[in-house]
Amino acid sequence: MREVSLITTFRWLKVTAPSGVYQIMPTVNVVVGRELIDEYLNSGFRKYAGEIEYQHFKNANNIVVSNPGDVGYWDQFSNGEEILHCWMVWVDWVLQDSWLVKDNCFISEVAYCRSNLNGVLGWCSNSLYAQASISDGDRQCSIEFSEGDMREWGERLNTLRMHLDEKGYSVFTPIVSNKATRVDRFLNFIQIARRSSVPAMKISQMCSALESLFSTSTTELTHRLSERVAFFIGESSEDKELIYQFMKKVYAVRSQVTHGSHINNAVAESTPELSLKMLELLRRIVFKILEDDSSSDVVYGDNEFIESHFRRCLFF
Repeated sequence: MREVSLITTFRWLKVTAPSGVYQIMPTVNVVVGRELIDEYLNSGFRKYAGEIEYQHFKNANNIVVSNPGDVGYWDQFSNGEEILHCWMVWVDWVLQDSWLVKDNCFISEVAYCRSNLNGVLGWCSNSLYAQASISDGDRQCSIEFSEGDMREWGERLNTLRMHLDEKGYSVFTPIVSNKATRVDRFLNFIQIARRSSVPAMKISQMCSALESLFSTSTTELTHRLSERVAFFIGESSEDKELIYQFMKKVYAVRSQVTHGSHINNAVAESTPELSLKMLELLRRIVFKILEDDSSSDVVYGDNEFIESHFRRCLFF
């Protein structure tokens, strides 16, 4: 007989949806509503987590759990520590991909596992230490997710993760390896950007994300990258022009940060807004890769294919 219960909570997430259990991905379900939350907080949890953590979970807007029916996912594991470690990787994916719905600073500060594996009862805990900040660098900002947002969160995450799986993504592949794709590196830089608390540094890392996706040369980087981003997601001539000019503006910030220069007050005051707009632009790029096969072919193509594609954009 095998029983596994996993539980955490997402701080700074305020779910405004009706009471219920919202599945984001298999084994990761957000529970909303006082009565439902209380059902998961039994005397065993209170004893092993301690009174302070028990009260924190009891008063939380949400808890995140695996369902009893998910026990089959853990058949290959021999103890609760291994199960919880794997689950936290999946919880981290849920947090990583939450920006596809809204900018946020959600974090899972502590998670618990109760396991009964062939008569051996055990409790263990673990944590995620990295936290995102919102575009202005704030790490303590409550963000509301409606019922529609919760549904979109699950849909966006599962679409992205299925796409990455089809393209051969593995958590065991070093991001600098030639086995990692441009999209893998692009998403990695986005997470580095989200975890910075300085808007200008966020912008710098997001520019690096775009370089990972579109660059084939180190020459004329600002002009070429701005041009390619505009061609890739611009929906009209006017839209492409706006994107091109915006990219040149954020690249000026990136250049100052990367080369060790200070940023004057006027530019510094604009970086939170630029950071937010940059995140929105990256979101559009992800959606286009996932929803349009020809666009996906571009970013998964070799350098020659990418060069040829954007050259045709210039002349046709």
